[in-house]
Amino acid sequence: MHIPKSGTDSKVQKTLLWRETISQMSDNNFFELIRMYLGEIKTPFNKQKLIESLSIFLHKPEIQNRIISLLSKEDLQIITAITYLENPTQQCLIKFFDGIFSFPVLYDKLLNLEERLILFQYTEQKNKYRIYAINPVLENILLPLTSYDLLLSSPTQIEPVTNNSPKMTPLLLASILSVIEGKPNLCKQNGEVKKRSIQTINELFPDLENFQVFFQTIVFALINLSLLLPNEQGLVPNYNQWEKFATLCIKSQVTLLAAAACGPCPRSELNKKANQILQLLYSIPKEGFSLTALRQKEFLILNGKNQESKATFLFSNRKISRLSQIMEAGIQKEDSEEETSIFVPKTSTLIQGAINLGLLQQIGVTLPDNSSESQPVFVSILDSLEAEVAASQLGLVNLDANFSVIIQPGLKLSEMLSLVKFMELVRFDTIATFEINRNSCLRAFDKNITPSSIIDSLKKYLLYPIPQNLEVYLDDWYSTFSSAILYKGYLLHITDSRNIEENPILSPYILKVLAQGFYLMNFEDDLTAKEILKKSGFDAISSAKTLTNNPIGSNFVEITLPEKIAITENKNPPEINQEEQSAFFAELENHLKTLNLPSQQSEGLKNRIYRKIILSPQQLRGDSVKGGLYEASGMDFTGKIHLTEQAISSNSLLELTYSDAKGERKQILGTPLNITKKGTDATVALKIQPDGTINNFSLGQASNVRRLRGAIFET
Repeated sequence: MHIPKSGTDSKVQKTLLWRETISQMSDNNFFELIRMYLGEIKTPFNKQKLIESLSIFLHKPEIQNRIISLLSKEDLQIITAITYLENPTQQCLIKFFDGIFSFPVLYDKLLNLEERLILFQYTEQKNKYRIYAINPVLENILLPLTSYDLLLSSPTQIEPVTNNSPKMTPLLLASILSVIEGKPNLCKQNGEVKKRSIQTINELFPDLENFQVFFQTIVFALINLSLLLPNEQGLVPNYNQWEKFATLCIKSQVTLLAAAACGPCPRSELNKKANQILQLLYSIPKEGFSLTALRQKEFLILNGKNQESKATFLFSNRKISRLSQIMEAGIQKEDSEEETSIFVPKTSTLIQGAINLGLLQQIGVTLPDNSSESQPVFVSILDSLEAEVAASQLGLVNLDANFSVIIQPGLKLSEMLSLVKFMELVRFDTIATFEINRNSCLRAFDKNITPSSIIDSLKKYLLYPIPQNLEVYLDDWYSTFSSAILYKGYLLHITDSRNIEENPILSPYILKVLAQGFYLMNFEDDLTAKEILKKSGFDAISSAKTLTNNPIGSNFVEITLPEKIAITENKNPPEINQEEQSAFFAELENHLKTLNLPSQQSEGLKNRIYRKIILSPQQLRGDSVKGGLYEASGMDFTGKIHLTEQAISSNSLLELTYSDAKGERKQILGTPLNITKKGTDATVALKIQPDGTINNFSLGQASNVRRLRGAIFET
């Protein structure tokens, strides 16, 4: 069975599916359902006619109005989640509402919504999943009530916190590039930061909180994007890749980095993940989201429906770990204490990648209440990054007579690249302080940067003339550099008249023209060399294995949101009228008292009233109540034992409630396996749901014991 996603007949097909699902219920569940809403079943009967009568009952305006009036906020949250999620199985809903509803609470609410005929379950054809769906008879009145605001509301009260964690700005990224350029042995070839490098990193970036986490994360991300490459010393920048990366807009740069921080993956998957991170960041209101709301939003992004009003999402079973785990994850032991990595963060989620790279900034914590603990509140800094680029770059760079360079925020990454190639970072805080020295310039000369190009790069941003002694030093250092040059690469000798400098295939790979017909080529390996040369008409070239220091970079694409995606909705959640609900319950109770029914029937109907199954006084019929005890509490020890024995014999679920010294209630739900009586107490072996572990629990100490049947739509 499946629910169609579109088409003119979709409503009809959904209705047929709902009716088919009801007809396939077990006889016990089917007849109990009919009795609850239509009264005692008269024989002879026809199942299809009974289902039709049930449908007619639910179509009545007064019944539909009553259904709406009895909805709670929690009901609407679950209905909304089922509406927006692609495959709302029970397991999917457990993960989505993790931290909001415990499993016993969620199970009870799902069961209750089934009893109220708001939800039903069907078996998906392909994988045989049990899927929750909204009753198509009630869709027209329920769907307008759904809203993202029900699931992803901003916290109303927060306690602000100071935050000086790093933010992924072009200036910070370029500063990190400068550090790795000048100190390639800070990290191992696999990207792990060496323990002995921690002090150096802290001295260069002294005022940023948790910068070790940030630095390690960004290094792994840069490796995954091929912006850093391993060599004999450690890591070196791949500037061809950096030049292409720098052409992207800032939001594409940072979301690609955050995606790459989640772990290695193919380029197509990387772009998809970056798009998902972009959706996450754009969905956060200026007031922020709690960590729970962020997790829910991530889950919706990864598991939401593919419709025009929603995004295209991927399915994921990954559980989002808590913020504290970012710091604790991946600590590794090495044989040598000297070479031990500080840690290897395992950032497999969108949220963690965005937090680690400073795209999500904590602004406060929620104030705890009776139902929830305090948790961090985050905002996105994406808009502020885009606004940071200065309208005029003049004056953002200051150079003194000692060749100390101060760079203020406001330059693009592409502009920063031309500068950091000949500078060395001294300190980073709100501004970055660099130094132009002999070593930094020698590295620049090795990249074919000349003294004149260095001067030209500085003049673009300086308000004052360049110190004359800098030009003198640059010429002196360049003279020293040019006195002897060591090359490593492929030497191509052209013996005919062909000019490969004008060849569009070969020219990007020319590293140096050594002499007439002699070219130093930048090929990654023999196979690449042969393929490129063959395409250019040279098909008889012998191999000479070597390494390359700066391979040709692959292309990046801009990360954008599809135009039709609605990141947020403007619908306001409906207000819940508790007074109206209470008045209706009181009216039904008063009517029930007038019927003078036996206590078991009266208690059964009273239970239905408060489970919102009774929508009309006509449903208060004693003959509709069949079945035994469902709940025992307090000192009713005999009732607890009898109820547990019933649950074992009927294979029903059992819910145990315990209260601690503070009066806080804890609910445990599971399948009872056996009961053991010991003196004045009894213990029940419970297979706990949903994880399946088995533990023993005291029935005497339980403040309440409740027997729950399975889902009513089980066949």
